[in-house]
Amino acid sequence: MCLVTKWKKPRIAKKDIICYKLLREDFTSLCYWFHWTVGKVYRNKLIKNNSKDIKIGFHAALSLKRAIKYGTFFGYEGIYKFKIPAGSQYFKDSTGLIVANQMMLVSEKNLNS
Repeated sequence: MCLVTKWKKPRIAKKDIICYKLLREDFTSLCYWFHWTVGKVYRNKLIKNNSKDIKIGFHAALSLKRAIKYGTFFGYEGIYKFKIPAGSQYFKDSTGLIVANQMMLVSEKNLNS
C-alpha cells in the first residue's frame, strides 16, 4: 500500500491527529498483519519509494466516512479510532488519507458495527 502525495517532506503534528484505521477482529492490520494494542504508541519510519509515494509508515484515513470508502475497496472487518500523537511526522494526500511515523489505537470499539 502506498500514499501518493505532493509533499516533499513530512510535516510535524502540532497536536494529536484523530484518524481511522481498518483492522481485522483480532486487531491486526489488513496488509502486514501488524497487531495493535490499545493505548500503546507504535513507531515506524516513513520511507518514500520515489518523490511522491510513501511506502512505509502507518496508513489511516482522516475521517470515518473516508475509512468506509477506503474499506469498500479493500474489504475489512472493522474500523477503529486511532490517534497520531503530537510531534509525529506525517504525510497527507488530497483524498483524506494519511501516513505517520507514530500511531496509537484509542479504543477497541468497532465503529463499523
